[in-house]
Amino acid sequence: MNGIQSALADKANVSKMEICKPAETDYPLQVGPQALGDQLDVFNDFDEGRTFLVDAAEGPDSGDDEQLRKVQHLADLAQRKYDEHLDPEHLEDAIQCHRRVLPLCSREHADRHNALSNLATCLQIQYQQGGDTADLEEAIDHHREALLLCPDDDSDRYGSLNNLAVCLYLQYHQQGDVKDLEEAIQYHKDALLCCPPRDSARIGSLANLSTCLQTHYQLSGDMQDLKEAIQIHEQLLSIVSSDSPIRLISLKSLSSCLQTRFEEGDDIKDLEDAIQYYREALPLHAPDDPDLVDLLINLACCLRVHNEEQGDIEYLEEAIQYRKQALPLLPEGYADRSTQLNDLALYLQAHYEQSDKLKSLDEAIQYHRDALLLCPPGHQYRSSSLNNLALCIKARFEKQGNVKDLEEATQLHRESLTVCSPDNPEYSMSLNNLAVCLTSHYTHFGDTKYLDEAIQYHKEALLLQPKEHIDRPMSLTNMASCLLILHEQSGSIENLEEAVKLLREALMLCPNGHPQRPLTLDSLGTALLNVYEQHSSIEYLEQAIQHHQEALQLQPPGDPAQSITLTNLANCLLSHYKKQGDLMYLNNALQYYREGLLLCPSGNPDHSGSLVNLASCLQTQYEKLGDVDSLKEAIQCYRKALDLYPINHPDRLMCLNNLASGLCIWFRQTGDMTDLEEAIKHCRAIIIVQPDGQSSIRSMSLNNLAFCLELRYEHQGDIQDLEEAIEYYRDLTEILSRDHYQQPGLLNNLANCLQLRFGQQGVKEDLNEAIQYHREALSLCPSGHPDYWMSLNNLALCLNIQYKHQKAVEQLEEAIQHHRDALLLCPVDHPEHCTSLQNLAHCLHAYYQHGGDIKYLNEAIQHYRKSLDIYSSEHPDYPNSLIGLSHCLESQYKRDGNSESLQDAVSSVLKAIHVYPPSHPLLSKAWAILATMYADYYEVLKQSHKVDEYPKFFQMAACHPTATIQDRLQAAFVWTWKQRGSALLDAYATCLQVANQALVFRPSIIAQHSFLLSVPPNLASDAAASAVEANNIKRAVEFLEQGRTLMWAQMTRYRTPLDELETVSPELAAQLHHISHQLEVSAIIPNNSRGMKKQDQERQAAKYRKLAEAWSNLVAEIHKLDGFGTFLQSPRFENLQKASENGPVIIINISEKRCDAIIVQAVSDPICIPLPGLNPSYFEKHATQFSEAVASELVRAAKEDSPAMKIARKTITGVLGALWDDVVLPVVSKLRDLGVSDGSRIWWCPTSSLMSLPLHAAGIYQKQKPNLADVYISSYTPTLSALIRASQASNQDSMYNLNSSSEHYVHLLVAAQPNAPNQKPLAAVEKEVEKIRAMVPAELVSVLFGVEAKYDAVLEKLENHNWIHLSCHGTKNNSQPFLSYFQLDRELYMLDIMQANLPKAEYAFLSACHTAAGDRKRLDETIHLAAALQFVGFKSVIGTMYAMADIDGPVVTEEVYKYLFRHIQREEKDAKDKIADFRDAAKALHIATRVLRNNKVPVERWINFIHIGA
Repeated sequence: MNGIQSALADKANVSKMEICKPAETDYPLQVGPQALGDQLDVFNDFDEGRTFLVDAAEGPDSGDDEQLRKVQHLADLAQRKYDEHLDPEHLEDAIQCHRRVLPLCSREHADRHNALSNLATCLQIQYQQGGDTADLEEAIDHHREALLLCPDDDSDRYGSLNNLAVCLYLQYHQQGDVKDLEEAIQYHKDALLCCPPRDSARIGSLANLSTCLQTHYQLSGDMQDLKEAIQIHEQLLSIVSSDSPIRLISLKSLSSCLQTRFEEGDDIKDLEDAIQYYREALPLHAPDDPDLVDLLINLACCLRVHNEEQGDIEYLEEAIQYRKQALPLLPEGYADRSTQLNDLALYLQAHYEQSDKLKSLDEAIQYHRDALLLCPPGHQYRSSSLNNLALCIKARFEKQGNVKDLEEATQLHRESLTVCSPDNPEYSMSLNNLAVCLTSHYTHFGDTKYLDEAIQYHKEALLLQPKEHIDRPMSLTNMASCLLILHEQSGSIENLEEAVKLLREALMLCPNGHPQRPLTLDSLGTALLNVYEQHSSIEYLEQAIQHHQEALQLQPPGDPAQSITLTNLANCLLSHYKKQGDLMYLNNALQYYREGLLLCPSGNPDHSGSLVNLASCLQTQYEKLGDVDSLKEAIQCYRKALDLYPINHPDRLMCLNNLASGLCIWFRQTGDMTDLEEAIKHCRAIIIVQPDGQSSIRSMSLNNLAFCLELRYEHQGDIQDLEEAIEYYRDLTEILSRDHYQQPGLLNNLANCLQLRFGQQGVKEDLNEAIQYHREALSLCPSGHPDYWMSLNNLALCLNIQYKHQKAVEQLEEAIQHHRDALLLCPVDHPEHCTSLQNLAHCLHAYYQHGGDIKYLNEAIQHYRKSLDIYSSEHPDYPNSLIGLSHCLESQYKRDGNSESLQDAVSSVLKAIHVYPPSHPLLSKAWAILATMYADYYEVLKQSHKVDEYPKFFQMAACHPTATIQDRLQAAFVWTWKQRGSALLDAYATCLQVANQALVFRPSIIAQHSFLLSVPPNLASDAAASAVEANNIKRAVEFLEQGRTLMWAQMTRYRTPLDELETVSPELAAQLHHISHQLEVSAIIPNNSRGMKKQDQERQAAKYRKLAEAWSNLVAEIHKLDGFGTFLQSPRFENLQKASENGPVIIINISEKRCDAIIVQAVSDPICIPLPGLNPSYFEKHATQFSEAVASELVRAAKEDSPAMKIARKTITGVLGALWDDVVLPVVSKLRDLGVSDGSRIWWCPTSSLMSLPLHAAGIYQKQKPNLADVYISSYTPTLSALIRASQASNQDSMYNLNSSSEHYVHLLVAAQPNAPNQKPLAAVEKEVEKIRAMVPAELVSVLFGVEAKYDAVLEKLENHNWIHLSCHGTKNNSQPFLSYFQLDRELYMLDIMQANLPKAEYAFLSACHTAAGDRKRLDETIHLAAALQFVGFKSVIGTMYAMADIDGPVVTEEVYKYLFRHIQREEKDAKDKIADFRDAAKALHIATRVLRNNKVPVERWINFIHIGA
């Protein structure tokens, strides 16, 4: 309800309502009576009498009556012929005859009057046909003479008066002499005096007189003429029959007169009567009557005016209907068709503005386009047509936000300006409209060139508008608005001052006494309020208040505008309160809002708006004073207003938004979820009907919806709510400029959500970003800003959380200071006082724990107790204070040993558990706290509490369905630390299960990897060690399988074959396949997506989490099927045992608890070999020594006998010897005891730092000393499941031969890149390829060498080859292992490889550096290039543990392929039946490394090569 209704006003070339022309009357002609009616049959026809006429004309006038009768008869025959054929010759014959009659009738002759009248009538007809003024003048002379022959009582006088008046009216139209018109009016009036009341001729005279009076009114403007014409038409309608043609004419003329009188006098009854008469006339018109078009248009015009006056949209819709009916009736080539199209378009545009129906606007645009086609370049109306079309298209842009519409509107306005001459009165309007469009360009796209251009056009418009110009105030306002925008963009004080100056000039154009001055004052006051909101200068606000107060004084009592002014004044007072905090202003604002409401009683259009404004002020009063009654009244006002607003009212959405805001605040007071759900429903309803991203109401509703979703997440824990809230907040912060007054609140809210998500998922980037946004919000909130305390509070909360993770005490100290400052701004009566107490107490307790100063602990307890005294037990934050107090009391107990403190602490937790709703996310923390207290103080509490139940409480905490995954994980971790006895294995099982669940919902494998870094790396090993301690070796194997390579395990689940499920439930199988594929694609983010916008990343993450939830639910449903109870669950030992079908698997488990080797055999129970004296530090020390020794600069050193290399080699052999003595030898001894013969294959499955050590090469490297390579052929597997998958596939089709079908051939792809960009050349690569060509039949190998070995080509050919040999640079990315890569023409990343799905793939030789080197931070996850090849389907992989020597590649390659294709090389009989078996790769590599050893290659080079898989 602001005074300025539109800061930037478009002005349209609106076609004025077409003035209805008086309906033309067919004037009756008074034909003279026949003198001798019984002599009419003198001649049979005119041709027969023509001879007589000629003879009579040649002879003298005899005055013979017989001759007179004959001539009269001939004249009558000629006139009849004319009436029948309308032939001008017959009319001329009649005139000649009448001329011949006239000399035969002397002045005293009884027939002379008739002769004069008949001749005059024929001359009048001839004038109307030919336009010869001499005919009309002669007719008037004859009518005048005839009138002189008629005394007052003569029966022929009426006819003479009427006919003379008709001719005089015609002469007026021909010559324009008003005396003729006035004389005609007088003669018509005299004629009526001669005509009896019931005479039928009277109808014609009345019609003729009314026409003359209407014409005279148009000349003189004398309302008396119009009044008489209306009275005559009303009299006519009372006497003419319904089928009389005069009735139609009179109805139209009367409507026209009433319409004209309405325009002069503004009496709405005249307009309504005109509409009624037009409606009555409409059915009297024949459908093909050419005059029907004018009637339809005039009726439409009246209906449109009625709509403008009364606001009744039904009249406008009827007008549109008639306009549309008129269009097809316009004749072909109708000159004014473009105007009619334009007028219809304007009607439709008005309908859109009143109804908000986009269909009407689209129709208007189409009609404007049609009109423009009829106005080609040079047409006088082209500029107006362009302008009107542009305005409609711009309106559609404002509705839908389609940039193309704005661009087209701007282009059309530009063209309109070019075709409009600068001296055209409409030129300044065209400048204004173009400037408004350009301003919209800036508003939506932020390019200042548009704003600069708009300002220039506004300046030009103002130059063309002198002070008295009607449009100058509008141009001043628009110019000022642009300057204000420029000020917002640049901060220029000059622009701000110039804007105020222009608005003041606009006020000067409305001096004292000017009827527009009150409104102008009110508008300027509202503009100054806007300036204040941007500039925060109190003088602008005070001036605004002054202007509103003056406007209020100038408005007379009862002025409808007074309510608006009261509201605007209240707006300013409310802003003043928010600025300076003086309650007087708040109270006065509330008073004026109430007074404004009283002036808008129920039924007033502004009543609902006044309710909304009052409610907003009451809500502010609650926020300041905590007056619950004010908030209740505010919500009631919002509800009342909502009931009053029509469904399509433009302000209804704002009211709905405010109601949602009030309900959200009320929920925070009461905790009633129904209020919050209603608020969310209202916000979503607004967003549905406001799809325009730039709409202010949409922005507010998005903000409120995001806040409501944030609250719902806090109370119900649904991560989808939080993700949606973050998305909305991010969108809003981008829409609004950084200096927008709402920006601090939005930044605060976004930061709060990121903080919550950090608590849910533990992603440190979220916390860092939250702190950044809180600091930015605080910088935008100077001291005294309403949001200042909130920014202080929220920043402090984030700093406290950061302190918990980083332990930097300065973060905690800053948090405490901010909380103290916030508390000072929240006195006891402030709604957030208790929140501030809680937050400060939390930080004080943390500071006590850091430094041990008792005063901080005492202060914390004091604040918690005070908050509990203020809160009611139903308040949502009441249990949070109880939890905080319990922590403090526990610390007090630890300090002084007072058992009462401990009892009070436990009681507080129990009370909080009782108060929390069952679904509250924080209930998990409460259960965990209680369980921890029971476990820690078992002996102290066992007499008074059921402390034996603490494992159950831990389990409840870890499995709480709405708790954050971080809280659940933390509870599970603590459980494993606190638990003793048999329940410890349950604790580890729960912990591993929750960790797996947490991983599933991470949106990418990179995010999953980041999450795993926060999980204790020894979790699975500790679980297994605990199982071994409990003598449950099978459970130990299961724990290791469940807790290691979590990412690969989850990704593999997405590729699990579904054949068995499909036979039982094809529908579930199809659904699971579809969702699994989507999850896999989403998780393996392509490398080029790393630069996507934050919002897009979060939308993708939210989509992933929804899919993950759907996947989990679907798997749970599948578990209900018979035989599928363990589907996709962690496998039991009986299934894992299958991994050892082709040889034993040795798991080496490393834990602080104990270290063991577990031998898994095909049929027997697992055997545990304790490794006493070993611990993680032992293996970490050797792993570090080994890693440093094989560093690439040493391995590739030119001088292998250098001192540095000798030292490194000694370290390497020392590590290998230690591994042999402490780990491998006990295993080998046991294997031999079990009957595993020398030369057999064995598989190693190491854990922890042992994964970076070469177990396969363990031994004493001295003469005659044993080493593992001399005993067994070693392979590695990351997990038993991975080996099972490789072995199952290899057992099906392991041998390829030339006699098989083509799909069973070996298809070896060799990709070799010796000269990668920005890399050192690899000289031996070419030789390596030559070795392959020599060993492998040509028909089985495809080679991509050098420039051919391109990224795209390799990925494409991978799909058609089941064997691959890569020879190139390999690079390990230590910070992001999934971004490790092979260097071809560009990087072939691990993520790129993982997108492939190659079920027939079998063998890969990765002749590159670091291809089997895992992530040192998370070795158990086995993240390296070789593992990626395994994931996509390769069952047998040769790789390297670190940087390889280039010269070793050809040697190893030759020996490997020599053995794999040995049947061909030996030219055996059955060579064609036995080409190659990829299962031989391990032995082939074993032989190759033996060759290197025999060639005296140093140990650090040959132990680099390892085999993984089947």
